[in-house]
Amino acid sequence: MKERTNHVSRAKQDLLIIFVFGILVFFILAQVDLDETLDKIYYTKYKIWSLVETAVLFSFFGFAFIIYSYRRIKETKYALLQRAQADGMVQQQLMRIRTLQSIDSKILSDVPMRDILKTVIENVPMELSGDVVAIGVPDYGMSFARLPSGDIIEEDILSVSEDMAEWFEKQKETIAVYDLAFEPRVKIFSERIQNLKLASYLGVPMVLRNRTIGVMHLLTRNSKDFAKEDIDFFTALAGQAAIAVERSGTIEALRESEEKYRTFIETANEGIWTLDASGKTNYVNSMMAQMLGYTEEEMVGRHIFDFMDKEARIEAEKNLERRKQGTIATYDFRFSRKDGTDLWTIVASNPIFDKLGQYNGALKMVTDITERKRAEELRIEKEQLEYASRAKSEFLANMSHELRTPLNSILGFSQLMNDGAAGELNEKQKHFIDNIIKGGTFLLNLINDILDLSKVEAGKIVLNVEKMPVPAVIDEAITLIKEKAMKHNINIKKEIDPELKFIDADKQRVKQILFNLLSNAVKFSKESGGTVIISVKKEGDMAEISVSDTGIGIKPESMGKLFQKFEQLERGISEKYGGTGLGLAICRQLAELHGGRIWAESKYGEGSTFTFTIPLEAKKE
Repeated sequence: MKERTNHVSRAKQDLLIIFVFGILVFFILAQVDLDETLDKIYYTKYKIWSLVETAVLFSFFGFAFIIYSYRRIKETKYALLQRAQADGMVQQQLMRIRTLQSIDSKILSDVPMRDILKTVIENVPMELSGDVVAIGVPDYGMSFARLPSGDIIEEDILSVSEDMAEWFEKQKETIAVYDLAFEPRVKIFSERIQNLKLASYLGVPMVLRNRTIGVMHLLTRNSKDFAKEDIDFFTALAGQAAIAVERSGTIEALRESEEKYRTFIETANEGIWTLDASGKTNYVNSMMAQMLGYTEEEMVGRHIFDFMDKEARIEAEKNLERRKQGTIATYDFRFSRKDGTDLWTIVASNPIFDKLGQYNGALKMVTDITERKRAEELRIEKEQLEYASRAKSEFLANMSHELRTPLNSILGFSQLMNDGAAGELNEKQKHFIDNIIKGGTFLLNLINDILDLSKVEAGKIVLNVEKMPVPAVIDEAITLIKEKAMKHNINIKKEIDPELKFIDADKQRVKQILFNLLSNAVKFSKESGGTVIISVKKEGDMAEISVSDTGIGIKPESMGKLFQKFEQLERGISEKYGGTGLGLAICRQLAELHGGRIWAESKYGEGSTFTFTIPLEAKKE
């Protein structure tokens, strides 16, 4: 409206000039007879103009037109100049908008942070007269600079003083320097730009969420007063750069988080299984697929019911209904592997709902407890067997006690009859009595062995631990077997560590172990006789006692039968040498009851060595 008013005003001025010139020329050129006019006041006589007069009149109009045209041309030129300036400003604004859009597109794309920062300084327009543009983000350890050649370098090119840095940090405002020669707070230390003799400086803080995360620098070789619109644009660039840094940092953090999450999922010891609302598989990790014997690709898209039998499916349908109702649960469940075997698991199931509260599926954490389940079954079976064994042992112990009493009577009276207490016996009667005594003695020994073994297994034997004199117990055991050894032409030797005088043990039970081992050594000796050696030595905190013989030895395939209850190595040997098959089993139980162990070494045809250990000192409970 203002421009139109100015145009009308200028037109009125032009008409006024033309009118004044017209009046002036009219009075000069119009030849009017004044005298006659005065004489004849009511009559005016006009004179016809000559050619010269007409030319003068047209010259006047031409001159007036020239003046008018000149003013119009001048105005048009001024208007065109203003329009050109306006167009330039529009183009500049468009270019800056495109620059910001270009940076925005980089921000929105999945581009690394350093590439975005390079893009920011690459797009700083040249009309800002920025010979050098730099950006620094200390939190991420990144600094870039654009040289006059357009090259991008990754290094710090300048530093600012602490008060300037504090200004950027706290005030978050721009600092403009007209002449760097008089500004010691900005120091350029990059050799690549020191020779450029930079004059002016513009520093703009990169502010994000009211926090300065970096600074953008603009340096020119010519001294310059930075216009407000240039400062505003550079500030906008710094703001975009700050947003880019935040988004890129967020994306990188998210990517790292996703990578860690993926690594956790893929390396987790538990199976992870997600289902959609219908129960079909959305995702399984490698552990879950491995548990069931499938690949991940084979499982995805299949219904969870495909991995269980009919019985388990009935339970799974109930569980699925509970999930739809929002119930979180942990329970044991049995799946079926690809090979048809059972997979016992603990399943922690969590329902998934959308924003509207609609059931969207479930997330399941699955732990393989098949081995635990098998171990539990074995434990239960073992407990049942142990219970049955204890019941059997208690029964045998009770029965053995009931049998031993009448058997002692039978043996006692048989011995009396054999000694002639009831009168002299003939040879046939003596033979019968002798068989009764031998059979009864064997049966009594068997009952005693069964009784001892049953007591140990039933936990009814309590050791009477005392300071046991080792040499004395060895001598007592030898005394018990000496007469039998002499009959078989067996020479018994002993090798006792002189420093090993006492151990904490049950004297009677150690003597029982020694007697069993010595009896076997003598029993299984060769017909020509042999040697039995008892050796005692200290091994760490244990006393190691061995009984070695030069008898018939044991075959390698029979070594596994040693120390087993009611086991005879070979039928022919048991028939020839006799025995209940319980002696070594009792020895093992008694050694273990002391906290030691027993083992054997043998060469068939050359002899055997049986060794057991007893702790030097009993453990205090």
